[in-house]
Amino acid sequence: MYEYRNRIMRFLLIVFILSTTYAIFADCRMLVIMGKDDNTLSGSLRLKLDAALDELGNQSIYNPDGWGLLYYDLDGYLVDQVWRSDEQASESSDYTYACDYLENASNAHLVMGHVRNATTGDTDIDDPHPFIFNQNDIDFTFAHNGTVDKDDVRDLIEDADDVLPEEWLETHPPDTHGNGDWHEQEVWDDHVIDSEIYFLWLMLNIHLENFNILEGMRAALSQMDPLSTGENRNFVFSDGVDIYAYRNSSDNDHDLEYKWNEGDAYWIVMSDLNDLATPGDPQNIPDDGLLYLSPTGKSVMFHGFSYPNMHHCRTLHEGCNWESFPVFPTDTNDGPTILDDLTSYGITEVEARSFTADYTNNQWSPSAFDINDTQLFKISMTNDTPDITDYYYCFYTEGLLRDSTLPNVSDIEAYETYWIGYNLLPSQRIDEAFGEYWDDVRFVRAENWNYSPQVRGFDPEPPIWSPVGKYLEFGKGYEVSFNCDITDFTWNYRHYFPFDPRRQKEAELFTFNDDSDYFSIDVLDNNFREEILEIGVIQDGQCIGATRVISLPVQILTYPDQEGGELTFEVYTGERSSKIVTSYDYFNLENGNIENGVINPNNFDYAIVRFNELCDNETPVGSLINLTNYPNPFNPITTISFNLTAEEARNANLTIYNLKGQKVKMLPISSLNQSSQSVIWDGTDSEGSSVPSGVYFYKLKTTEREITKRMILMK
Repeated sequence: MYEYRNRIMRFLLIVFILSTTYAIFADCRMLVIMGKDDNTLSGSLRLKLDAALDELGNQSIYNPDGWGLLYYDLDGYLVDQVWRSDEQASESSDYTYACDYLENASNAHLVMGHVRNATTGDTDIDDPHPFIFNQNDIDFTFAHNGTVDKDDVRDLIEDADDVLPEEWLETHPPDTHGNGDWHEQEVWDDHVIDSEIYFLWLMLNIHLENFNILEGMRAALSQMDPLSTGENRNFVFSDGVDIYAYRNSSDNDHDLEYKWNEGDAYWIVMSDLNDLATPGDPQNIPDDGLLYLSPTGKSVMFHGFSYPNMHHCRTLHEGCNWESFPVFPTDTNDGPTILDDLTSYGITEVEARSFTADYTNNQWSPSAFDINDTQLFKISMTNDTPDITDYYYCFYTEGLLRDSTLPNVSDIEAYETYWIGYNLLPSQRIDEAFGEYWDDVRFVRAENWNYSPQVRGFDPEPPIWSPVGKYLEFGKGYEVSFNCDITDFTWNYRHYFPFDPRRQKEAELFTFNDDSDYFSIDVLDNNFREEILEIGVIQDGQCIGATRVISLPVQILTYPDQEGGELTFEVYTGERSSKIVTSYDYFNLENGNIENGVINPNNFDYAIVRFNELCDNETPVGSLINLTNYPNPFNPITTISFNLTAEEARNANLTIYNLKGQKVKMLPISSLNQSSQSVIWDGTDSEGSSVPSGVYFYKLKTTEREITKRMILMK
C-alpha cells in the first residue's frame, strides 16, 4: 500500500512539473527585432536575425497552433510578403523558407514574429498575429502574448462610439476566419480572437488622439479595468519605424524581455530571449511598463504607464546633458527637490536660460530655483547615472505627461534664442518637428549637433546647413532661434520618418571634456588617398573635441578656451597611424569664399574646413590605448585590457570607482611588460571584500591623458 501511494505521488509530481513547464511557455511567444539607423537585418546583423528566428521557432514546441512573420523595409513600409501558417513553426518547412527569405532580404529593417498557443478562437487557422491595421497610409502591426477579456474590451469600444461618425467595429469588423457574422453570439464567443479586439481598442484610441501613438496607448490602457486573474496584456507594436513594447501580466509566466548592449546596431524584444541572452541580460520590462525604441538609438522607459502619474526613467552621462522634463511632478516645481537623486551621482550644475545653479559641498547656490516642463535645462554630471534598465536606481521623474497640443513657447521674437524642451514621442528629424515653421528657423543647437541653414551650392552640403541626421528626442532640449515673430509655437507630430545614414560615431582614440556651450566645425571631404578614421581638434596641446568618421563630411563639436590659441587638427588614418593636418582651407562666412588660413572660435559662429595636407605625427595627442573589459556585464571576474607602451605603463594607474565616485580599488599595472596588456578584477575592494552588484567605473590614467569606462557587476 505504501509503495503504491509513493508511485501515485511520483506520478502526480511529474504531471505537476509538466503542466507547470507548459504554463511557462504557453500563451504565445513574440519577437520584434530592428536595425538601428540604416542597418538592415540581412547585412552585418544577419546572424542576429538568424539566431532570433531560430529561438522563436524553438519556442513553438509549447506554442504549436501556428506562426506568423512580417517585415518592414528601410523606408518604413510593410512589405507585401507576409507569412502565416497553422503548423508548428519548428516542424514547418514554410517557416524555414520564410526565415531564409528574411535573412536574404536586402532591405529588411524591422521583423515581427509570433508563435501561437490558442486561448481563444480556432486552433486550426493560420496564426493571425502579427495583426495589421492600415490607416493614413501607415501599416500598424501588433502581436499579443496572453489573454484579455474581449467582452470587456468590446464594451469599451462601443462606449466610445458616441464620439465617432460610425461605429468602430462596423467599419473595422473583427475576423471570424470564415465562420460567419461576428455579431452572432456563438460566432463571437468561439471564433473572434481576443487579441484582435485588444488591437482594435488600441487603434481606436490612437485614432482619437490624431495618431499620436503614445497618448493613444495611454488613453486605451488607462480605461481598462485592473488585471484579473489569468489576464495578460503584453504586446509589441510598430508603425514601421519604431518599436513600442508593453508588459502587464497577472502572473510571473509572461515576461517581455529586451537585450540592451550599448553600441549594438540593433534592438530586440522577445517574450523569452533564452539562449540569445548574455551574462547580465536579458532585462524584463516591468509590469505596466512601456519601452520605446527608435532607429536613432533613442530608448525611453515608462513605469506605471496606464496611471495618470507615471515614471519617466532616463540616463544621464558624465559631462553636460541637455534635458527637459515632459513628465513633470504635479506637486512641485522646486529644482533641488526634483533633482535630489542626482546629488548621489555627482551633479555639479544646472543651467537654464535665466539662471545657473551650482551644487557644491552638499548644497545648492542659489538654494531655490524652479524647473518646468517646457524648457531646456543643461545638467552637468561628474558620473554616469544608472541605465534605465536598472529601474530601481535610475533617475526618474514622476508626474503627468505634458499635453502635446499646448504651445511650448509663446510670444516668440525674431532673432532671440529660446531654450525649448521636446515632449513628443516618437523621435523625428528637425524639418518634420518644426512643421509649418521650418522655413522660419534661424538655427537649432542640440547637445550633439548644430544646424544653421544656408544655400551655397555645396554638394554634399556641410552638416551645419543640412537637417540630415539631426533628430529631436523625447526628454531632450534645444536652443532655437527664428527669423520672425511667432505667437504660439508647438512641435509638429510627424507622419514621415527619413532614415539617414550615420556619418560619425563617438571618438575612441581622443578624450576631451564637454561643456554647456560649444563651437562646431564641419569637415568636408577632400578625397584623401588614406581613409580617415578619427579626427581630433587640438588647442594648446589639448584635445577639445573629436569624432569617429564613418564618411565625410562630418560635424565636430569643440569646447575651446576663448582666450586660447588657434585650433589645429590631428587624424588617425586607416593604417592606424597618427597624422597632423598641416594645411586646411576654411569657408569665410562673411564673403562666401574658400580661403587658406586658420580658424579662431572668437571670430566665427561655426567653421567649415577642408584638409589639404597631412604629415606623420611624432607626438600625438590621441592614443591607441583601446581600453575595454570582458565580459561586461560580469560575475564576479572581468579582464580589463589596454594598449600601453612600456614608458606609458611606468607612470600609469588603473582605478575602480563606484557610482558615487568613491575609490573601490587600485589595480597595479606599472610592472606589466609590453606583452602583457591586461589585468583582472575579481570584484573585490582594497580590503579584499566582495563588492555588491551594480555599475562601476574603471579609469586608466597616464601622464598624458585619462580614460574612463563603465562596467556592470551582476551577481
